[in-house]
Amino acid sequence: MNTMISHVLFVTLLAIHVCTCTTPHSDCANLPTFSSVSIGDCTEQPCILKSGTTVKFDLGILVHGYTTSMKVKIVAYAMGATVSYPLQNDDVCSNLTDAECPLDDGELVNYELLFPILESFPAVPCIVTVTVTSDQGIQGCMTVSLQVVK
Repeated sequence: MNTMISHVLFVTLLAIHVCTCTTPHSDCANLPTFSSVSIGDCTEQPCILKSGTTVKFDLGILVHGYTTSMKVKIVAYAMGATVSYPLQNDDVCSNLTDAECPLDDGELVNYELLFPILESFPAVPCIVTVTVTSDQGIQGCMTVSLQVVK
């Protein structure tokens, strides 16, 4: 009986964990999607991001075609302007948490992107597009609504 209660409790806690780690987002039209998306503790849009902090994006990528390298690109759309966000490290392979490049077709990997929310960012709503590409083309793309707060 105790084993069954422990099992039910474990499954319940796991389900709660899975449900609270998913961030609502939109897929990019006609492009491969991420198998999972988690942005900090965000559970609804817009995601509220505090200026001066670093937010962790966890992205699940289902690899399309054998690939030796992948890069990430972030583009923000705010107040009628489009801005590419310069990353210190755009190399996806160096931040995979459970694999190393090269990667095989059909492999499911997890990528951790640390996204600094600079003090210079204006406190305005924006739409951010995250795209991961490889020598085989786009591996995943999504958009999310963000709001920077001071």
